[in-house]
Amino acid sequence: MIEGPEYETIYSFGGLCYIQKMEDIIYLNDLCDRLGMDTISTGNLAALSIEGGLRGKVNNAPKYGDFSSIAMLIKDISARKGLGDILAEGIRTAAQNLDFRNPWIKKASKSSPGKNWNIW
Repeated sequence: MIEGPEYETIYSFGGLCYIQKMEDIIYLNDLCDRLGMDTISTGNLAALSIEGGLRGKVNNAPKYGDFSSIAMLIKDISARKGLGDILAEGIRTAAQNLDFRNPWIKKASKSSPGKNWNIW
């Protein structure tokens, strides 16, 4: 049982993905926890895919504020299905594979939410 999402989770799903209902953010938080995925990295990946859709780099990408599509994307990342297979490699690799140019400000360590703890 969680008391509520951390502020980083609210930022990544609320601010970056424009999920407006706290209940939906809490659901996405719980979904990520159950799948062994980091909520901050996963929210960033969802936002990358949304932006990729707007720029014509990703087909069938979720839209800003589309809770159901973002929840499905999280499941796809966990299962490495479709776009989720690309995103499961982490933000840097996904951005390169989706042809985003210079998507980061500094060279941070590779994030790979699809590889963390998802062993069941």
